[in-house]
Amino acid sequence: MTWTVVDTKTGRAIRSVNGERPDEYPPEQSALVEAGEQGWELVGVAGVGTKPEQVLYFKRPMAED
Repeated sequence: MTWTVVDTKTGRAIRSVNGERPDEYPPEQSALVEAGEQGWELVGVAGVGTKPEQVLYFKRPMAED
């Protein structure tokens, strides 16, 4: 899973998830907690060119059948 995050007046917010834009930009901190509870692990962060954005990369174990 990937998130693109951007700085806002109220803090960092998620601008897209896997390339899809959400209806609202959820705050990054609370979304990170929720993702962790769902088993996602943050494994990398990369800047996006000269923009004040970052891409966060997540992984989680494959579900067992």
